[in-house]
Amino acid sequence: MDGAFAAAGADRRPSSDDLRTDGGLLTGGDDDVHPTDLTQFQTDILAILAGGGTDAETQTGLEADYGLAIKRALEGYYGQEVYHGRLYPNLDDLFEKGLVERGSVDKRTNSYALTDAGRDLLRGRIEWLADQAGLDVMEVDHRLANTEPVTKEGDD
Repeated sequence: MDGAFAAAGADRRPSSDDLRTDGGLLTGGDDDVHPTDLTQFQTDILAILAGGGTDAETQTGLEADYGLAIKRALEGYYGQEVYHGRLYPNLDDLFEKGLVERGSVDKRTNSYALTDAGRDLLRGRIEWLADQAGLDVMEVDHRLANTEPVTKEGDD
């Protein structure tokens, strides 16, 4: 049996529900998130949370993974303002997809960190891009493995 068909199901050909618009197949459960389910902006947020962000105002490494720091890191990368109305709905979407954890810094400020699923998705995307470009991802993989999740209130 063709490998693509085996991914969709052992005894059947893939249905239109199994196919993605880019020609790929859904291979996991309904809760699985594929890199193509995210916008580039959302993928950039995941990359910043993995530890690669630079604060656009201070030109230093991201010191905290709260909304304003993420916003500044995105602005540093894009070279233009990122509006709250764009950032926070995307952070909420990443949280709902299980790719980002949300903690509380204070009554008004949330902190964000990659979940294992977010780290795995980002790692897979980076590995695919590196493979396409003929690059080595050993250092990137090391950095992703060393990111710490946010401690939620009530967790010890």
